[in-house]
Formats: sequence, structure tokens, C-alpha cells
Amino acid sequence: MRYLLLFLIGWLGVNRPAMSQAPEAENGTLDARTWNFAARPLPLNGTWQWYDYELLSPLDTEQSVGQKVAFPKVWNDVRPYGGGDGFATYTLTVLLPPEPQQYALDLPMFYCSYRLFLNGQLLASNGTPGQTRETTVPQWRPQVAAFTAGGHVKLVLQISNFYHFKGGTKDVVYLGEKNMLEKKVMIARSAVIVQFVLMMLLGAVSIWVFFSRQRKRVALWFAALAFTWGIRAVFSNRYVAIHFFPDFDWTWAVRIEYLTIYLMVIVAILYISKLFKEEVNAFLGVGLIVLNLTFVAFTLFTAPLDFTRWLGVYLSVAAIMLLYMGIVVVRALINDRIGSGFLSVSLLLGVLLFAYDIVTYEGLFAYHDLIFSVGYTVLFILVGFGLLVHLRIMKSKARPAGKLTYSDLYRDDD
Repeated sequence: MRYLLLFLIGWLGVNRPAMSQAPEAENGTLDARTWNFAARPLPLNGTWQWYDYELLSPLDTEQSVGQKVAFPKVWNDVRPYGGGDGFATYTLTVLLPPEPQQYALDLPMFYCSYRLFLNGQLLASNGTPGQTRETTVPQWRPQVAAFTAGGHVKLVLQISNFYHFKGGTKDVVYLGEKNMLEKKVMIARSAVIVQFVLMMLLGAVSIWVFFSRQRKRVALWFAALAFTWGIRAVFSNRYVAIHFFPDFDWTWAVRIEYLTIYLMVIVAILYISKLFKEEVNAFLGVGLIVLNLTFVAFTLFTAPLDFTRWLGVYLSVAAIMLLYMGIVVVRALINDRIGSGFLSVSLLLGVLLFAYDIVTYEGLFAYHDLIFSVGYTVLFILVGFGLLVHLRIMKSKARPAGKLTYSDLYRDDD
């Protein structure tokens, strides 16, 4: 437990946006001539030039006057009325070392379509940015765009959004060496794919165990957790599913991302209710399930522009859920449930990872693909081993007589 806590503290420290040493853009210009790109990529943070409600070509930006705006920042936080719909253009000039070399940009998802020009040439795009809903096609497909340059480059970024509550971007754009960024993204995608395959296997094995060994519903709840998280892994953050299926309907991709959050909470509450029967509050658990089912229905039957608007409300529900699960875990430890310590650590890790998922969505922490994937993979492996111990498929060490065991937590399972 001590080493896990030390790891988590260090992990949170690493994941804070530790970018104070990096040069920042000022009024649309970023001086990167002394930056060591061989050491790490450069976040293109700072103040860019912004042309709100204008989709300007690279040539048009030379003849227009923009305004300074913080980047990255969603439009809801920089516009006076807080709206996230519409369109806008950003420009940034980056001063580079004079010798030409291969660079790349690690481009995240933008709300909800974009075109990026470099020195007047189209470099990358997602969907089709337009000035109306009818002419805009949304797409979320993070990518790495490579180029060769020296001296300086000018970036012109067009963003359009008529489909999501938020507009603009909250994620950092990184500039770095081509090979370094491509390797980083390849590792991140591979980790997500491994995570997805592992979750599917864990879920399938749990269903097989339920039907062939012991018909205890806790195995089904674990299978549901694994399947739901596996699907969410490829429909969030790096959006690996969209990388392989770029024509996948954007509306359903967003629905899947949101639905898996709510379904994970529902299944987690049902799962923890089986683990710690004496510590759970049945009334509160049912209430949280009903609330999440309400969000499920709202997400299924409304447009993304509507259901994404209420994520802030859901975060309050998620906070209550995290507090509830934390209290259940603490009570189980206080009650000295020998055999529950293993699962308590797993649940604690799960609560922290879920909380991390929320705060990274809000832009409060930097997102790190590999740590995120490894964290959830380790979590499900730990819970899976605990399930095997409970089902007596894997034997645990001997214990003193008269002590409450992990299996005792399921004494009246059906």
C-alpha cells in the first residue's frame, strides 16, 4: 500500500502541466530557437492571434487584424457570452533554428473540425470546417503531421463547431522531432489496443467462468466492467477507433464516449455492492444508478449539442459517486475485512483513475496516454485476480481461523 501511494503521488506530480520552463507564445509569436527538441517536444502554449467568427485563408490573415487569446482554451471561456458554437481562425509564428530538419506536430482533437496550414500549405485536417451547420462536418481524429522546415513557420488554424457544447480546443499542441513524436503516438495507440484486447479477453473469460464454473453474478458484473471500459478506451482521448475507421459517424462516437462513462458508474456501483454488502448504502446506490440511467436516456435520445451541455451537472453526480465509493472502501478497511485489502487497493486505484479522467477532460491536468492505459490495465488485472481468488480458481495463502475472508463477502451470493 505504501509503495502504491508513493507511486500515485509521483504520478500526479508528473501529470501536472509542468511547462513553466518552456517558452510561451506572445502575441502570436513563439521563439523556439534555443529549445532542445532532441530532449522533449515543445508545447505551443501562450497567446495566439485569434480571428473570431472568421475563417481566413493564410493569405487573408496577412491583411486582417486579430486579437490576442490564450491557447489552448475553449471558446466558452474566452468569449464574453460564453458560447462554444461558430468558427474562428488562429495564427502562430514559430521561430526555429536556421538549419532545416524534420519536425512534426502532435495534433489533438478540436471541437469539432479543423484545417491547419503551414507556410500557406494545407498540413492536416479533421472533418470539414464551415461557416454554417450544414457546411460543417465534425470529426475527432488526433494525428501527427510531419514537415521539414528551418528558420520559422507560420501556422494558420481554422476551427468550426456547430455540434458540441464546447468550441475551440482544450488540449495542447506539441511541436517536436518527427521520429520522437511518431514513436510517442505509436506507443500510445499500441497501449490502447493492448488495453482493449485485454479487456475483451477478461470479459469473455469472466462470462465463461460464470456459465462453466460458478454462477455468481459478480463474474458478470466484472465482465460488464471490462467490456465497457474496453470500448471506452478506443472511443476517448486518442480515439483509436476513429484512427482505424475515420468514416465512423461522429455523433455515435461521441454518444459511445459519454454512454460508457455512465454505464461504467452503474456497473461499478453494482459490483461494489457485491463486494462490500455490509458497508454499502442501498438507498444511495439505487439513487446514483437511477441518475446515471437518466443520463443514459438523455444521451441516447438527444443531439450531442444538447447532451454535452450537461456534462458539468454530471460531474457533480460523479463527485458524489467517488465520495460514496471512497467511504465504502474506508469502512471496509476499518472493519478489518481480511481479504478485502487487495480489492480495496484496486478500488482506490479505480477511483483515482476515474477522477483523473474527469480532471484531464476539464484541462486541469496534462493527459499522458501510456500512464493512463497502464493504470487501468493494472486495475483490471488486480480485480481479475481478486475475482479468481473469490471463485477459488486461484488459491490464496492460508489465513488464521475465525477471520473474515474475501469469500465471506459473497456468502449469500446467488
